This record gives sequence, C-alpha cells and structure tokens, in this order.
Amino acid sequence: MINCPSCGSDNVRKKGKRVTGAGEKQIYQCRECGRRFTEGLPGIRYPPYVVTDALTLYNMGYNLDEVARSLRKRYKTRLSRSTVGRWIEKNRDIIPFIALREEALKKYDGEMIVEKEVTHRGITYPFAYHRYKLEKRCSDLPGLKGYIENFSEEGRFFEDGERCSEVKLDVRVKKEVKVNLASRMARFVLEGVRVKKERHREIERFMLVNDSATVAVEVPVYFYDKKLGSVSGHIDLLQVRFGDVYVLDYKPDAEGEHPEAQLYFYALAISFRTKVPLQKIKCAWFDESVYYEFSPAKARVSYPGKE
Repeated sequence: MINCPSCGSDNVRKKGKRVTGAGEKQIYQCRECGRRFTEGLPGIRYPPYVVTDALTLYNMGYNLDEVARSLRKRYKTRLSRSTVGRWIEKNRDIIPFIALREEALKKYDGEMIVEKEVTHRGITYPFAYHRYKLEKRCSDLPGLKGYIENFSEEGRFFEDGERCSEVKLDVRVKKEVKVNLASRMARFVLEGVRVKKERHREIERFMLVNDSATVAVEVPVYFYDKKLGSVSGHIDLLQVRFGDVYVLDYKPDAEGEHPEAQLYFYALAISFRTKVPLQKIKCAWFDESVYYEFSPAKARVSYPGKE
C-alpha cells in the first residue's frame, strides 16, 4: 500500500513517470490533497496494529474524525479520516458488528463495553462484556445475562480448589473441524501483535468489539463437584449464536492442543451458574488456522480411578 507522505491517504493514483540519471521513477498523485510524489519518496506505510486499532475504535462508537485524531496522537502519524474510512470498507467482512453499530450507538451512545477486572489467585483477569450484544443475544437466556451483568467477586469461591485447566479427567468427545470467523479474526489481529504474551488479550478485545456474537471475555466461572471438589476458571470468549452458547478458547497451537477437559468444565460451570442446559452449549478451541468444536452434552467422562 502506498500512502501520501503529506496526508497519509492511500487514495493515490499513478501520474506518469520521471526520467532520472538512475532511470525512470513512478510518479503518484494523492486524490485527497493533490500532492505529487515519486516512488523514490516513500509514502506512509501503516503497520497492521494501526489498522486493527482503527477498526476497533470505530466499532466502539468513535466517528471517522475521532478515530483519525486519536491514532494521530497515539502513533504520531498523519493519518486522515478518508484512510480510516477505506480501511473500514475494505475490512467489513472481518468486523461484522458494523452492521449493528448504528442501532447500538442509539441505545448506548458509545458506552458499549463494561470492564470488571477480577483477581484470581493473585492474577488480575480483564473480565469484560458488550452491553448491546449481551442484551440482543441473551433475550431468551436471562440467567446468562444476569450472571454476567451482576457478577461480583464477593462471596465467590475462586481461591478454593483447582483450575479447570489443572483437573485431570478423561473426557472423550467427537470434535469437528469447522470454518469459523474466529480463525480469520485471529489471523488478522496476530499480524499486528507486537508482544507475544499479548496475543490472548488482543484477540479477545478485537472479537468482543468487532464480531457479532462474542458477548463477554475472560468470564469467571466456578462450580462444586462431589468427586472433584471446587473447580474454577476463566472462559476466554463467550458467544451466543442462534440461541446457543459457545465457550471458546484461543490456543496458539490449536492442532496440537487437547483442552477437551478444560472446556468441558467451563461448560459445566457456566451451565450450573446460569441454568442454561448443557445441550444448548458448544465448546471450541481455535487459532489462526483451525477451529475445533464439540458438544459437551455428548462427552464421555471418566473420573480418576474409574473406568
């Protein structure tokens, strides 16, 4: 992508060539500001994370001018509103919430994300939910909506027992490989992730704001089992699609991972806490290349020491 060195726009056209001692150089003209420049004068090439931030800010309720102004300040660049607009149009398929944006803004005036940091065993998790999507997707799931909106650390048993990811349990499922937008979104976000340990956070945040199904991220859950004791954990992404609840976990190497037991416990916990039948819950794990899904209600489970 060639961007104008004056205004940052990528709306440029070729305008002939210039003969120099070193040969010919392509001349470009910016359709926005009229500036002419040659290919020997590098235009502004924006890193992927700037594009990612622009899409997210727009779907959070900022207008084009506000997005461009915010990113100019944050990244010390000459980004224009027209460039932001073209990024949005070019990537509409990866940010489907854009179809709901105007309706959501009328209802919540841009304040769509609610953040509730939760501390579990000394680690702070960025629990957050999307007000508009939670209301729209959970109209028939009042238990789920109420649990997410009213969750409080007080009186919860997060310091007791084991994490869902630590419990040793033989869980056998029939997983299916599916094509899902989650993998495309992960691939898009990962192109701009600068710090490896931020992968989870960046993917969760992008999906919470930009897809049309993710209602909450880092959702704290817990339950008590007579054989296992207290079990607790945090669901990476919680989605609602066509009335069913989806428990999603991002795994950097999804093909080589086997989080069936962990996801099974997440499903049990969210079902117990919200009264959503296990039959209406699906579990999945994914990375930028693959997406695996299974039904926890059909899982075959063997407890330790049992056949």
